[in-house]
Amino acid sequence: MTLASTNAPPSSLTATSSCDSVFAEFIDQENNQTYGPLIGIGLKGPNNPGIYFEYCGETQRKALLNSDGTPIKILSNVRLVDLDVKRNIGDNNSTKLNVTLSPPSKNIFTLTTTLTSYWSIYAIAAFTALLDEGCLDCPIQLSSFRGTSKYKPMFASIKLGNKVMKDEYLIKLFKDMKQAGEIDKCEEMLADQVNMIRNECNVKLLKDMEQDAKTSKLIIDISNKNKKSLQQEGDDSNF
Repeated sequence: MTLASTNAPPSSLTATSSCDSVFAEFIDQENNQTYGPLIGIGLKGPNNPGIYFEYCGETQRKALLNSDGTPIKILSNVRLVDLDVKRNIGDNNSTKLNVTLSPPSKNIFTLTTTLTSYWSIYAIAAFTALLDEGCLDCPIQLSSFRGTSKYKPMFASIKLGNKVMKDEYLIKLFKDMKQAGEIDKCEEMLADQVNMIRNECNVKLLKDMEQDAKTSKLIIDISNKNKKSLQQEGDDSNF
């Protein structure tokens, strides 16, 4: 994967060794914490090659490219960590969808784009389908690509194994609202859907934490029992 300034020609790109190596740069080694980069979707303009891009300060954008200079389109073997809506972002007070993912390296990163964009509609519909299948925490393949209409909007596609995950009803519902100009209604209903999915993510997280706590307690109890048993055997050997 390559991080390339949108102002740089393809010949000036430098490649890194793997997808995870980009995200490894954001690890705080001293505190042993990971701070994921904020990744936008769909650089504007005919000369911008990126599908995904990193926000670097208020104005600079860096496209995420393959070593041959082509845009990265597929994020493989990632898991959903969180799904959230952020309001009043930037000078335009935009409402954004934030999708936080974890690759195998565990270095989280967040994809962000306008909540009412086609990319968000398709992503939310896909995560809803994953939820319906009980697979919200399963590893997925997330692809992003440009449409073929005049403005070339971005779309999202999510696969679970070889199966494309999507809720056709939601896609049609939100696309119809968007095309009818009911943007405010579309935004609120999308936000409600995100909150529903996010609540399920939090429930799963709490259950995992509870299970981890029970497992840790069981290990401690077994350890204490073993210590008592060994102590008893030692006391018995003195007779």
